[in-house]
Amino acid sequence: MQLVFEILYIVLLLIASYYISFRLVYWFDNRDKFRQRPKPIKDKDLPKISLIVPAYNEEHIIAETIEKLKKINYPKDKFEIIVIDDGSKDRTYEIAKKFESEQIKIFTKPNSGKASTLNFGIEKSKNEFIGVMDADTYMGKNALRECMSYFNEDGVAAVVSHVLVSQKTTFWEKMQEIENMMIAFNRKAEEFPNVIRVTPGPLSIYRKEVLVKLKGFDEKVLVEDVEIAWNMLSHGYKIRMAFDAVVYSFYPSTFKKWWKTRIRWSIGGIQTLMKYFHTLGKKTYGVGSFLVPMESIGYFSAVVAIAVFLYLVGVRIFNFLTYISRSLSLDLNPFTRWELGFNPDINIIYGLIVFLLSLCWIGIALRQHKWKFNFLNLLCFITIYSVIFPFISISGAYKYIKGERGWLTK
Repeated sequence: MQLVFEILYIVLLLIASYYISFRLVYWFDNRDKFRQRPKPIKDKDLPKISLIVPAYNEEHIIAETIEKLKKINYPKDKFEIIVIDDGSKDRTYEIAKKFESEQIKIFTKPNSGKASTLNFGIEKSKNEFIGVMDADTYMGKNALRECMSYFNEDGVAAVVSHVLVSQKTTFWEKMQEIENMMIAFNRKAEEFPNVIRVTPGPLSIYRKEVLVKLKGFDEKVLVEDVEIAWNMLSHGYKIRMAFDAVVYSFYPSTFKKWWKTRIRWSIGGIQTLMKYFHTLGKKTYGVGSFLVPMESIGYFSAVVAIAVFLYLVGVRIFNFLTYISRSLSLDLNPFTRWELGFNPDINIIYGLIVFLLSLCWIGIALRQHKWKFNFLNLLCFITIYSVIFPFISISGAYKYIKGERGWLTK
């Protein structure tokens, strides 16, 4: 049994080292291009864009969101705002309706989910580019301009923004602050081999003709922003990240809300993986050769990680209790001779190397954001926050197998 778990432990370390090295290699190879920006587009050449803002029970923030959108640095005659109330149970529609104008369109519809709401917005839009922005997102003044400049490259179907955490008060918000900086770094690294796996809801821009060609967002998947990215990549389109197009979004402030959101993401991730699993090993522009195997390995790693963790903890507890029992049976004080043994072997050394590699990865990502160093937050992120993710993957997989597909949050 011990040999089996040692092999699983080595496999886990190999997967982790590959996952980290992949991003570090692409960063080192392209670090001079990491912060490069395309040539800005002059006002007269800026394309027209329709920004869709789906909203459900957002009465507390929708007015502020629309007010800030009105101040975006983009020609008003080339920028329309489409706010869609998805059957809210509060005053979202009533509040938003007060802002209706020639530039700002307000709609309401029966509740049917975010993907359906976005498809409704696409039908109502009149411009060649579609922007999607969550109602609880604050967009940087020049974020749209930064995104649009990337469409000058041939084959680009979508451009994603740089999403950061707006409020950093609670423990979970602080952990997500670090996580989002890591995600942004990873996403930019994934741009170079063209395997960006998600066009995040806080702000992403799409070519409307591509969305229409691909029949819009999949209404059966819980993470429509992941599925549409895989769909675009599988058809040979490019996705780029505008690192300077910074937007700030609100994230779950409590463990309960955070857990529910992550479970939904996990279920939606499995739905997307199953939808595209048939592309495994096929020439589908990075989906079948990279995203599908990597996501599959990710769920396998979660099972292995939990199994190894429980085994190691169980063995330690069993050995300790056995030692206590035998000492007491011999009428000895077990704590007078108890020592914390540490015998380094190749497994521990390899684990240490992977740990140091992960610290390098985290350090580079945080430096890109000029993060104000906080040792306690970083320690909690590494030792507590990151450790929870395998349990999320397993819980999500369990709910997926049970057939649970609810939104789980609101």
